[in-house]
Amino acid sequence: SGKQIKRAPRIPRRFTISSTSITAANAFGGLIYITIPAETALGTIQVTIDNAFPAAQYIYGQDTQDSWELKLASTVVPWAEFLSDSMIISVPTSAARTVVDPEAL
Repeated sequence: SGKQIKRAPRIPRRFTISSTSITAANAFGGLIYITIPAETALGTIQVTIDNAFPAAQYIYGQDTQDSWELKLASTVVPWAEFLSDSMIISVPTSAARTVVDPEAL
């Protein structure tokens, strides 16, 4: 097609957790999700993540406009999230900063 790719074609990475400690990294950074299959009888687990930076998260029903603006002002990561009981929207932090009223989402 003659079009030039201007970034890596596949950024997400998956890691299988098969021991009590693993090392995982991505040269592009990004959000960390831990997914557990629904049929897994795991019970309560404790997870510790080191050497990572928190993403700004607007939690519907919890955050205020002021708390959200403070989170955005203090974040250094390229992704932010809007969370509710039924969905999570992940967007570039630059796009999150343009949302005037996150409550209206």
